[in-house]
Amino acid sequence: MRTREAAIQAGKIRIIPVLLTAIATILGLLPLAVGFNIDFVSLFQHLEPHIFFGGDSVVFWGPLSWTIIFGLIFAFFLTLMMVPSMYIIAERLRRPMERFYGTKFIALLGFLGPFFFIFVGLMFLVKKILGKPVWMGKLKQRK
Repeated sequence: MRTREAAIQAGKIRIIPVLLTAIATILGLLPLAVGFNIDFVSLFQHLEPHIFFGGDSVVFWGPLSWTIIFGLIFAFFLTLMMVPSMYIIAERLRRPMERFYGTKFIALLGFLGPFFFIFVGLMFLVKKILGKPVWMGKLKQRK
């Protein structure tokens, strides 16, 4: 199976479990984020729950729960979009980088994001200084 099709197939398989766990956690944290409170003592003693919004605990738990909620939303897209994309980019760079640097592990630099370009530039510069041939992406002509 090709890398692109495998990443798409994995995304189709993983979207439901990732989405369900993220939504369950977000819905569980929502009452904490908005400061929804129930007085359980009066609920069990007098059957009056005294539902109210706010309170002392919202000052601390509100921002923390909003941070977790937005972090889960961001992580959902990061998990299902960025990780497979970076994997495909690293796999597509593997063959040219093997020819350029002579090692198959150089494709791992694709996972480093912007640092990839810094590392590649440094390696390019070192090869030029040492006088070694540098592959510039031109294909060999077949006879």
